Amino acid sequence: MNRSFQVICRMIVFGIIVWLLTNSLLVLAHEGEDHGESKQQTNVKTNIETRTARVGDFEVLLKNKPLEPDTETSAQLFITNFTTNEPAQNLKATITIESGGNKTEIAAKPAETIGAYIVVIPPMPQGTVKLGAQLESSGNIKTASFGSVNIEHHLSETSNEGSSWARTILSWLGALVILGLLGAGAWFAFNYFRRLQNEQPAEMKKETVSA
Repeated sequence: MNRSFQVICRMIVFGIIVWLLTNSLLVLAHEGEDHGESKQQTNVKTNIETRTARVGDFEVLLKNKPLEPDTETSAQLFITNFTTNEPAQNLKATITIESGGNKTEIAAKPAETIGAYIVVIPPMPQGTVKLGAQLESSGNIKTASFGSVNIEHHLSETSNEGSSWARTILSWLGALVILGLLGAGAWFAFNYFRRLQNEQPAEMKKETVSA
């Protein structure tokens, strides 16, 4: 009875160990993943930020790289009809930047594609600014806001990719270690129970002889 109780306890302990190691493996497999909603409209692969705003009957899309202090940044502006989604024509577009009570207006130059414009954002100091769009059509001027934008230093795309690869490699190494531990535990458990089965008949024979 005592021997059977010990075997049951060891099986329970082994099961708990396997369960803990399996959970650790699942955690490592999902490390670095973010399943929440993204707060910034940023394309990680191209490192491009996009912002949209409605100005009257038009929708304005601003695409640019993250703004950094004292760095000139090129941006693209796309203007379409909000209802039909067709490229807008014969518009004068301006990007506005507000900081510390000062307002800077940057004229957008029409590109070769209809509805597309090119904007060059001048170097600005580190801080928070408000970006806006201003459209003029047939003498009517309407404005909209893109919201607040932080001008700060960002990690380069290469650095982000390098750190991402490093995290991925470490995660897989950890997974391999856990798989190795699981394999070793299973091997020892298999040998233990096989040895136990081989020893049990011999003990039964001894009990029969002594009886």
